[in-house]
Amino acid sequence: MAEARIRYRQGARYDELIDIEMPLTRLGTTSMIVCPRFKVGERLIAEGEVRHVFTDTVAGGKKEMPDAVRAAFQPYTSAGE
Repeated sequence: MAEARIRYRQGARYDELIDIEMPLTRLGTTSMIVCPRFKVGERLIAEGEVRHVFTDTVAGGKKEMPDAVRAAFQPYTSAGE
């Protein structure tokens, strides 16, 4: 994970069920962005953005996303990339 942010809109009570949506909004060459939304019914509790970057653990630095990973995530992109 390279970056994460969340904006809290309002609280939820202890006994409320929270639905979490995790749309994949960007599928880049070396990174991807997920924009989670937390809801109680139709009430938005929090929303954010999480950017994941693929890295080379041996050499360090960014690396291209493997084709198999890209193919697995492609159907879930909300932008239809």
